[in-house]
Amino acid sequence: MRSTERRIYYFDIEVKRRGHETHLPPLSRLIEVWKERSDEGAAFQERSSGDLVYSIDAIEHYEEDQMACLLLSATDRNSPESVYADLKTGEATINKKGETQGGMHSAHLLVSTTPYRADTYHCVIEGALKLASANVELLLNRILHDEYTANKQRFTFPDPMGRKTRKGDIRRSPFLPRVELKGHPSPELLADLTGGKVKDLHLVSTVERDDFADNPYLVETRHQLTINVKPGLPREDRWGILTRAASTQAANYAKARVRFTDINNNPKHIDFNTNDGAVIDGRYVRNELISGLIPPLADGTEEIISRVVRPMMRMIRAQRGDQP
Repeated sequence: MRSTERRIYYFDIEVKRRGHETHLPPLSRLIEVWKERSDEGAAFQERSSGDLVYSIDAIEHYEEDQMACLLLSATDRNSPESVYADLKTGEATINKKGETQGGMHSAHLLVSTTPYRADTYHCVIEGALKLASANVELLLNRILHDEYTANKQRFTFPDPMGRKTRKGDIRRSPFLPRVELKGHPSPELLADLTGGKVKDLHLVSTVERDDFADNPYLVETRHQLTINVKPGLPREDRWGILTRAASTQAANYAKARVRFTDINNNPKHIDFNTNDGAVIDGRYVRNELISGLIPPLADGTEEIISRVVRPMMRMIRAQRGDQP
């Protein structure tokens, strides 16, 4: 990727919960949590024994546009030293890391604060090393979990039976909200499926049961249902045919994988959610290249960069169907 270019990926961000609570907060309330903890320097997640740190470094609200931007970063102590060489002489300069330093990569996450369906919002993510959507989702939910641990009354729902406290108020129970990032299928995916051959569809259910076959060392972890696809599957709307078929089993199987070969007979696969067909595999998420970003960009930044955010805002407006 050139320093004057960035690839932007299209996602939905859905507010969910653990359990069966039906009173979900708007995304704006979760953004408040992320911003408060970011301002306090507490919006981070350590991995690899502290050698890899994910964080939210800044958040900006665009009230008139009904959007918000989160600046995310991944800093890796184990990343290699950066090296630059003179194009004419070949003389190389190695930039040594300090003891507590690591290679840094940043990405902008722009979200619409207006839902386009229940609890679901448009968003776009700048592509960056170590900041794939799965890592971004883990970071956002880790911070929500930290807030829940510190302040369980931050998010509550009323007692479904209407029971009251001694003071006569409706009882409220705390719950932990979470978010899920759902990729939009790319035109490349649809073209590869249409022009290639679909082999099979795998539905996967994650479980965890100890003492399999009464053996304490064996743990049952997942069930898989395999559906073979016969030759002659209609080429038109293959993605729709497969996702609709998987959705009929969504109650028992949360994830699915389609295995196929593309028009050049290269073996490929795509993972998606059975309930809504959201793409999990980043290789096949719809994306757009933005270029002409002058001055050029570094891999990491401590501040939100407006020349990156502006074209991302255009993408959100187009998704929402905003009037120019």
